[in-house]
Amino acid sequence: MLSLLVSTILLVAVAGQEIIRCPGGFQLSGNSCYKVIRDNATYPEAQVACRLIDSYLVSVESASEMESLASFLNKVAGDITEFPADYFWTSGNDLQIEGQWTWRQQKQTNIVVANWKNGKAPVSTSKISDKNCIAVQQSASYQWVNHKCSKIFPYVCETSALPVEIQPVYS
Repeated sequence: MLSLLVSTILLVAVAGQEIIRCPGGFQLSGNSCYKVIRDNATYPEAQVACRLIDSYLVSVESASEMESLASFLNKVAGDITEFPADYFWTSGNDLQIEGQWTWRQQKQTNIVVANWKNGKAPVSTSKISDKNCIAVQQSASYQWVNHKCSKIFPYVCETSALPVEIQPVYS
């Protein structure tokens, strides 16, 4: 009888709340699952590496997601002296059209929320810039900086959280 009462209380406690978890190796932060890959890679290499683990380079689609990502990176990356990387690749780029910054995951989406280091998206004075990929900079509170895609940095992969099915316990 006691176990039925505990099960009922547990089910009532989670009723109306979606319980989610992340696939192996990913950590939940906000509503997304992130994984820092500490191996340095170019932007194209990082894209491929994330796909190989059923994920994508991270995209920041809201201010709250930027806060979640920064919080996650603070926990995982820690102090710069412990984790010497100052930059982490994201999926942001302007590779298709110079000056039109987009996220590249399953589909291309325009960047709506911005967190640029200088307060606004970089604008190239030439028609072709060689700084086409966005990294977040740890020492600048995870603000965005555009870099050459051939630079090598660690990177952040993102995947969707998975719903957890709660099974009632009966005795």
